[in-house]
Amino acid sequence: MLNRRYNLSYKQAGTFIAFIVLAVFVFRFLNTQKNESKLSNNDKFEIGLCRTCEVIKDKDLIIDEDRGEYLDSTLIKKLEVLAGENKDWRITEAYPPTVQHISFCHQNGTCADIALQRNLLNATSLSNLCKDALAAGLTVVNEYGNLKYYSNNSFCPKPNIFETTTGGHLHVY
Repeated sequence: MLNRRYNLSYKQAGTFIAFIVLAVFVFRFLNTQKNESKLSNNDKFEIGLCRTCEVIKDKDLIIDEDRGEYLDSTLIKKLEVLAGENKDWRITEAYPPTVQHISFCHQNGTCADIALQRNLLNATSLSNLCKDALAAGLTVVNEYGNLKYYSNNSFCPKPNIFETTTGGHLHVY
């Protein structure tokens, strides 16, 4: 029918259909790449797709400059709940990551690093931030290495320092 209506041979019709299929594939592929950076800013490590990410700047969240632009939509909702309870923190690492991380979740936007505002860094504020993060449904890994910010009755887990830790923060997902 295609060849009669448009006066195409079977070979031409097949080529036309193949072209349309290829065009749709390329369009879909490029559309899924919109939030992807294959290499980080320092071109030393690969990062993955962030298929469920949203732009952070459209949200009521504070993020350090040049520390990523996106996060997973489910994570953003939890961070928004946290921000509703506690305004003493900021996002220090989002997606795409600025350094290599052990946790792959940094490579796909499903986790973030957050830190207390610099003028509020003390054991009580950190414990309160952990308490509120847990109440918001977040899992918390404490990467504040200085033990003066930790006490046995803290809501924060004991601190962990990893080879990729670049400063005190909470890793949340």
